[in-house]
Amino acid sequence: MLYILVVIFSYFFHAYLHEYLHLIATKITVGVDKYKIKVYPHIDSKLGFVWASVWTVRSSIANKFQNGIIYFAPRFANIFFIVSIICLQKFELSIYWKIFIASSIIDLFIGSLGISEKSDLKMYSKFWNLNPWIPRLMGVAASIFSLVILI
Repeated sequence: MLYILVVIFSYFFHAYLHEYLHLIATKITVGVDKYKIKVYPHIDSKLGFVWASVWTVRSSIANKFQNGIIYFAPRFANIFFIVSIICLQKFELSIYWKIFIASSIIDLFIGSLGISEKSDLKMYSKFWNLNPWIPRLMGVAASIFSLVILI
């Protein structure tokens, strides 16, 4: 039973973290007048089915680089958790900590798939003129590497 609670808590924690990093990046780059965050699965009028979303009214118009930063922002948390996995590998972590940390790696893996045309990966790749396969392969490789170390 406790495992299920840890999984649920981990999902909501990482969903909030993911969406708040979008929001923080938007506030820093162009400013935000209004926002609304939903961290539960729902149907978005523009995106279709999403696991979580943030809606903002921006204070100014973002350039391509700023838009790329806004869409890339959740990857900073993923990078932090990958580094923490590497730093913590000498310690024996409980299964609860492993579940919690793995949630961020799952976010990185799913985000690296870039299935939807409006996915973070495809959007920052478009704004930064990147081939989406480069961050896709790097994200999948980093998530698999991290999960192998974690397990």
